[in-house]
Amino acid sequence: MFRRAASEIRVVGGLLLIAAAVGLGAWVAHDVTRQADQDYAVCGEGAPTGLDCVSKRRPVNVGWVESSSNGFRREYEVAVQTRENVTFTVGGLSAADVAPFQGLQTAEVRYRQGRLVAIVAPDGTSLKVPFAFTGRLVVYGSTALVLVLLGLGSVAWGLTRVNRNSRA
Repeated sequence: MFRRAASEIRVVGGLLLIAAAVGLGAWVAHDVTRQADQDYAVCGEGAPTGLDCVSKRRPVNVGWVESSSNGFRREYEVAVQTRENVTFTVGGLSAADVAPFQGLQTAEVRYRQGRLVAIVAPDGTSLKVPFAFTGRLVVYGSTALVLVLLGLGSVAWGLTRVNRNSRA
């Protein structure tokens, strides 16, 4: 059956679509991380050096979570309200990472060209946003998702066809 499945064009095509989606997803992940690193270098630490850096005071909250996935160790998170109905959370932090944000009502939030870059405490401690939200992220991420779904559908269609024909 596996030999027949390997020769079925729908299975092979589906696997190629899935491989293309994984490659595209890896490239997108690298691209948004690279963009976040560049933005942080310009606007994140110390005084912003770029003309396109904008700072705003936003409501901030410090919380913690414990989960069985990390052995019930306490992990801290800093949540900042970036828009009226949008909150961004940086998680997986230690108690020392969130100490400058404890007890604050608001914190400085830095943006570069509309992208969230860093959350800055009054003492200058900054938390980097790990990836840049861009239009490319939405377009290419959606494309990768569609490719995965098409690939999985094609593989399922091909395996169903092979399974039907092998009984005859």
